[in-house]
Amino acid sequence: MGTSGRVGEVPTIRLSGRDVSYELRRSDRARNVRLKVSAEEGLLVVMPHDYDPERVPPILREKAEWICRQLAYFASAPAWKPEGELGDGQTVLFEGRSLILRVKAAPEGARWSTVALSADTLSLSLHDRDRQAARRVLERWYRREARRRIEACMADLGGKSGIPSARVYVMDQRTRWGGCSRLGNLSFNWRLMMAPPEVLRYVVAHELAHLRERRHSPRFWLIVTGMVGDVEGPRRWLREHGGELRL
Repeated sequence: MGTSGRVGEVPTIRLSGRDVSYELRRSDRARNVRLKVSAEEGLLVVMPHDYDPERVPPILREKAEWICRQLAYFASAPAWKPEGELGDGQTVLFEGRSLILRVKAAPEGARWSTVALSADTLSLSLHDRDRQAARRVLERWYRREARRRIEACMADLGGKSGIPSARVYVMDQRTRWGGCSRLGNLSFNWRLMMAPPEVLRYVVAHELAHLRERRHSPRFWLIVTGMVGDVEGPRRWLREHGGELRL
């Protein structure tokens, strides 16, 4: 396993008219400098052990627009809160709609818990062994629905744009909606099933585009726009409502 360590200083740099503090962290897994922005840690710079910290500021200035956009998102988005147990009658989100959750005991003789979707209700029938695990059961259902819709969306968008399919992982990221690994594997946050379909479709297009263009270059955004048309609407929705996507 790799090891990492803090450099021990928190420098500040002027980016797009604002002072931004960042933490330097060395890692023996890092081959290049990586930038991470999160609600918990702010701007984090991960670099190889033998990397000169004096080379970091020019990289940050080059990425200033992206860094400030990420910091603004986490400053304005509702904070993630611990997700507790579910209760009958509470409201849950599915594809941008507010549904009433109905929690009841599964019929006698049922072999497992089930979830049923109707126009305005999500019904959760719990097997005896799952009586204290309603959220876990419902999350599994969301994950299955997310995979099914994401794979269908990938087939549609990829087919129209000529981008080949990739391996898909449905994850539990807290600060990301999707990702594209160096190996070309795509990951998506299962909570996207709570967002409107056009938002999920945008995130799928965004990650598919990374299979053609790794950077957020003008060419990258042309690829995304070519697949979904509207880009700013879904991005704005995630900035304003992303923190609400929770059980």
